[in-house]
Amino acid sequence: MSDAGRQVSLMFSGGVDSTMTAMLLGEKYDRVHLLTFGNGYGHYKLDRTRKRAAELRRHLGPGRLVHTIENIKELFEAVMSDLLSDFARYRSGFIWCMGCKIAMHARSIIYNLEHGVDQMADGSSQSTGEMVEQMLLSVYMVREMYDRYDITYSTPVY
Repeated sequence: MSDAGRQVSLMFSGGVDSTMTAMLLGEKYDRVHLLTFGNGYGHYKLDRTRKRAAELRRHLGPGRLVHTIENIKELFEAVMSDLLSDFARYRSGFIWCMGCKIAMHARSIIYNLEHGVDQMADGSSQSTGEMVEQMLLSVYMVREMYDRYDITYSTPVY
């Protein structure tokens, strides 16, 4: 089945990996939703995401790209509260980045459901596989989150 006429969402930092992923998705889908998140604790390159989104919009053409920047601070804090209690119990794992990633994916699922988008992509790559939120096991666990909502999750440049 062709993906013509379909939409996809992409977690978008404006970095090399997510920008390359957006270019690849723009060749395959009619509309790409770029989702950028700020958790209130150090997402400081939001201007870069705006600049990259504008460049992509010019490249892909009018109406083919939507860029949304969302504050997920409350969701992130709720996730971290749960993770910190587990951390205190088990005393293992680096949880800050994983907590942020879980909050971003949870918000992405909500966004996709609200906008009728059944495809989700992440620009993460294997080159950062040492990070807990980018490890292959984490990617599989995230995929299971999306499966619960009938959203297909992919990592095109992983």
